[in-house]
Amino acid sequence: MKKIFLPFFAIVLFFSGCLGSFPEGGSDQNADVSEFQLNFAIIGGFTPVDEASHELIIRGTEIRLLTKDYLQNVVSDENLTVEESKIKALASFLEEKGFWLLNDKYTLPPGMAVADAGNAEITAKIGSRQKSVKIDPFVDESMPQNLEEITAELQKFTDIIDEAYGSKIWLGYSPVQCGGNPWEIWFREKGEIYFPCPEGAQCSPIGEGDIIKKYYSAEYNIKALYYEKVENDIIVCAACNCPRGDGILLKLYSKDREKMVSLGWKEGLPGDGDASIRTDKGSYATDENIAVEILNNSAAAIFYGGCADYSLEKKSGNGWDQENTIVCVWEGIPKKLEAGRTAESMALNLEAGTYRLVFGYGAGCEEGKPMSQAECAETNIVYSEEFEVKNPAGLECSGYHYSNCPEVCTRQCVPSGCSTNDLGIETCTTDCEGAGSCRQ
Repeated sequence: MKKIFLPFFAIVLFFSGCLGSFPEGGSDQNADVSEFQLNFAIIGGFTPVDEASHELIIRGTEIRLLTKDYLQNVVSDENLTVEESKIKALASFLEEKGFWLLNDKYTLPPGMAVADAGNAEITAKIGSRQKSVKIDPFVDESMPQNLEEITAELQKFTDIIDEAYGSKIWLGYSPVQCGGNPWEIWFREKGEIYFPCPEGAQCSPIGEGDIIKKYYSAEYNIKALYYEKVENDIIVCAACNCPRGDGILLKLYSKDREKMVSLGWKEGLPGDGDASIRTDKGSYATDENIAVEILNNSAAAIFYGGCADYSLEKKSGNGWDQENTIVCVWEGIPKKLEAGRTAESMALNLEAGTYRLVFGYGAGCEEGKPMSQAECAETNIVYSEEFEVKNPAGLECSGYHYSNCPEVCTRQCVPSGCSTNDLGIETCTTDCEGAGSCRQ
């Protein structure tokens, strides 16, 4: 079983693997299926905002997969009925693997740490027996072999649901000004029918995401799972048929792609070129790692990186200064990212300030050659949204760069020694008397 970190966009590990066969035999083989209940929840980790948690719920022969976003709003609720034999086999498998004898909680061995992993909990009940097992963090190293096998077996049920409902995709739309988008026109005509507000009641404003979801459901029987608004740098004009300067992303089932494309939607982020780069949050602490997501929104492969996947710029006044995060001694061979795919990366913790990521890529490049020799048909540069890095509240100087230490620490920090590495880069350390430590 591979490590499970629940990456973005889908479900690549959570829903992956072959379905395989369900085990037979065991003392629960003749259990009353109607009494069998099980919940398998995976929460947190390095996930996109629309997949903050997944919960597999089994009640008798009914299985259900509930996905929620980071605010615990339901994104998708998928369910179906399976054969009774599969549930009996699962009950038997739990018995054979000693589920009822497991500890209540499993975690990493002392001295080991894993970043950006979520946690999991399995709760099962059959007859008079009930058992809950927590896994924090949810990685192989936290679990004994039999518990790894149990979690792998449970994920086969998510495969059944995924097969039944089909894959999910993101489609983008560039809305126009003056309320001229289809869902806005529809809302003016039918909004009171679908979003009634009793006379005299104080009703909350209806968000655009809710209007869009209801519009495509009511008019086209298309279920939009998640709505996201994205800012872009496209030039707008004053005419009503001009873009309003942002973009809309919808997550849908792939079966609805053809119809949505015919209605003006397209693959990827609107107005953002063939590729984009973004961070998982808009604000971080200086001692926090930053999860980075690279997306290929085009219909063809792109090529990027070699030495570094992206570069970093720090805001300075009204401009941006290049941050030298990586020293390259060779250009390197770029990575290939297939159409419609995403890639993960990680930036080290940064000093306090406002930053953006700079991502350069090429299309139509010769594989296996450095970017300067790959004769790419085109190259482009895109930027992430700005994000902030702040000093953690209540902490002293420990871990801060010397120039960003609080004043009380800066006064007491004095260089204690410098060294030069093989690339000629000098690193100096400093000590704070009575106020932690800084690094220069």
